[in-house]
Amino acid sequence: MLTAVLLQAATSPRSYFDYGFGRFLVSPGAGGLAVLVAAIITGAIAIWAARRVSRDAQARLGLDRESARQARWWETLRWTYDRATDARAEARLKPDVVMSLVDALGDQAQTDTELAAAISVLDSLDDERDAR
Repeated sequence: MLTAVLLQAATSPRSYFDYGFGRFLVSPGAGGLAVLVAAIITGAIAIWAARRVSRDAQARLGLDRESARQARWWETLRWTYDRATDARAEARLKPDVVMSLVDALGDQAQTDTELAAAISVLDSLDDERDAR
């Protein structure tokens, strides 16, 4: 029986690829479909990579902005302290102006270190004022 089936398959002019989906697999349409699927996969990978690069760039930009904010904050604190303790009386800021500037810097502090620095400056200025 098996021999008859094999003999019929071998002598039959039609094979599996001559019917339905098998016929499509050997047609030019299958090649076109493969190209389309490859293009969709490639496009999806490109979109994913672009989003990742964009997200990384935004994260770096956020870090750059934070670094710039911190640098401005420290420079302002240094400037305020230098003007509060200037040896020349005419260059020295009034104590109420200094206190309000340092208090505003304390309000703007976003890290514990910044807040501690603002408090330390206020304490040292209070100590200097008490010593006078």
